[in-house]
Amino acid sequence: MGFVNGIAKAPFLAEIDLARCDYCGDCMRACNVKGIGLAADARGQPRVERFAGVGAQVCLDCGACIDACARGAIRLVPRPGPKRPPRTKGQMFARILWEKGRLWPFLTDRAQQSWRSLIRGRLDND
Repeated sequence: MGFVNGIAKAPFLAEIDLARCDYCGDCMRACNVKGIGLAADARGQPRVERFAGVGAQVCLDCGACIDACARGAIRLVPRPGPKRPPRTKGQMFARILWEKGRLWPFLTDRAQQSWRSLIRGRLDND
């Protein structure tokens, strides 16, 4: 569904009220990044019981789907995850490594390098 990790994401996310959604497709046509589609819970259901779902990684919070929904089934909710930008450059890079699943390999590699340099320093002093 859509363009994952798109730019310019707002701190909100579109959410669909399942009781109001009739799976008409207006919100899907209005979505600029193709972030709305058939919800995973609705797969295999009869047409009258289907409902749409929003891809949290894709939604840019542009509001196009809200205006397109005639039944008022879409609203904005706070986006899960970090809300504050990192204070330092180091925190920013740590967050990027964490999101990519590469923070622990980076830290263990740095720790090994530190231990090696510490041991080399002691061997040189002996």
